[in-house]
Amino acid sequence: MKTTLFLILFFFSSSLIAQVFIPREELNWQLFEKNYSTEYKMSEIVKIDHYLVLDLIEFGNLEINLNKFHFLDINFNGFDEIIYSGRVPGAEGLYTFIFELINGKYITAFEAEGEIIIINSLSGKQPPFSFVLIDLPCCGDYVQVYEIYHPVFSGEKFKLAASTKYITIDSVELPSSFFDNPVLFEVVNEPYHLRSNPEIDNESEDIHPSVKGNIIGSYTKGSRGYAFAEKKDDTGRIWWFVAMVNNKEPLHSVLNKQFENNNNKFNSVGWMSSRFLEIVK
Repeated sequence: MKTTLFLILFFFSSSLIAQVFIPREELNWQLFEKNYSTEYKMSEIVKIDHYLVLDLIEFGNLEINLNKFHFLDINFNGFDEIIYSGRVPGAEGLYTFIFELINGKYITAFEAEGEIIIINSLSGKQPPFSFVLIDLPCCGDYVQVYEIYHPVFSGEKFKLAASTKYITIDSVELPSSFFDNPVLFEVVNEPYHLRSNPEIDNESEDIHPSVKGNIIGSYTKGSRGYAFAEKKDDTGRIWWFVAMVNNKEPLHSVLNKQFENNNNKFNSVGWMSSRFLEIVK
C-alpha cells in the first residue's frame, strides 16, 4: 500500500505542472476545509503557540484575518491541523504555516514562504493532500517561485515534503493548452537560450535592465528538461514550454538566486525553440 502510494505521488509533480501554469480563479478552500463556526475557530486558533497569532491577538486583528485560517486533517491522523496561508500583517511576502495539536496546544509543524494556490488529493477531496505554493516577487524583483509539496510517511503518519520547485519570471507567457504527457529532451546545440516568451528577442529591457532581451537562461549541450506545451510563432518556428531540470549548470541564468528552500533543487521554466532539442526515448 505504501509503495503504491509513493509511486502515485511520484507522478503527481508532472501532472500538477499543467495546473500550476494554467490561469485559475482563487483557491476555493471550502471544498477541502472543515465547516466550523466562527466561535469554534476562534477558540482553537488562540491555542496556537506562534508569534503570528500572538501579534494578531495583541493588535486586535485576529477576526479580520480569520479567512486565512483553515481546518483540515492534512496528515490523515484523524485530527485537524490549522493552516494559515497568505500575507502576514506587518511582513513582506506570502507565508504558509501548518499547526498541529499536541498536548492542548497547536505547534508549528510546517512553514514556508509562499501561499497555497492548489490543493490536490489522491481521493478527490479527502486527505492526504498535496499542495502547490506560489512565492511572488517583492520589492522590485521579478522572480516567481512555485513549489510542490507531497505527503510522505514519517513514522505512522503523513508529513509534507518538498518534491519539486519551478522558478520563472512574473512576466513569462503561459501556454493555452498542454501535452497529455511531458516530453523529456536534451539540448544538442550551445549556447541555447531559455526565454520568457516564444519569440527571439535579444535587445529589449522589458524584464529588467540587467536582463538582455527575453533571455532568462543559456544552456550547454547535454542539458535536459521536460516540455509541457508548444506554440508556433509567425515565422513557423516551434517553441516548447519547458522546465529545465538543471542537470548541468547553466552558462547564464537570471533565476539562479537565493531560492534553495529545503535544499530542494529547482527547475527553470520558460520557452525554448524546439529546433535543437532532441527527444530522449
